[in-house]
Amino acid sequence: MKRWPQINIVSALSVILPKALNLDSDRLTLQAIDTSDAQFHTDIYSDVKLMYYINDQIDLAKILDNFKILIDEINQLNPRYISYVIKHKSDKLGVFGIKLLGSDELEIGMIIKNEFQLQGWSKMIKQAFIRYAFEVLKIKHIIAYCKHDNGAANHVNKTLGFKLEEQFIHKSKNHLMNKWVLTYIATNFLLGTLI
Repeated sequence: MKRWPQINIVSALSVILPKALNLDSDRLTLQAIDTSDAQFHTDIYSDVKLMYYINDQIDLAKILDNFKILIDEINQLNPRYISYVIKHKSDKLGVFGIKLLGSDELEIGMIIKNEFQLQGWSKMIKQAFIRYAFEVLKIKHIIAYCKHDNGAANHVNKTLGFKLEEQFIHKSKNHLMNKWVLTYIATNFLLGTLI
């Protein structure tokens, strides 16, 4: 049985997000970004193909500003959001973001580099993180947003038991977006088979 690192619950209103997390074994990990990941972060967020599903405009100054904001947040005593580098052995597969929305709710997002797409990584990473979020962090709701025409992301969310809660036009990006929600109560009995 998978042994998770212990996470302290500070209060009813805050959860401590780990700086590193082994998802499957020591070979597949989430490692909080640090200053040495600046080029990797820039490469991902300036990739036109990847950004089609995130943001139609690529602005290098904004990418660098956002990286600084992420580093500053990670260095807080109790960060509300963390961006992780997804690592498999020596490869950096992409980035995974977690944003705490309340004491029992969080939002997740992921970008897998082009050369690692369509290999099952997204599903594997989300499955492992869902189990961790429900069992260790005691999260009750996980939210994932994705562009309506992102077939791969929508398929993974649906396969993992997320329910399509809402479709809306993103105000600043003018994209049709899907809001997917996974609730612990609805998926508790599925965890053994999903993961």
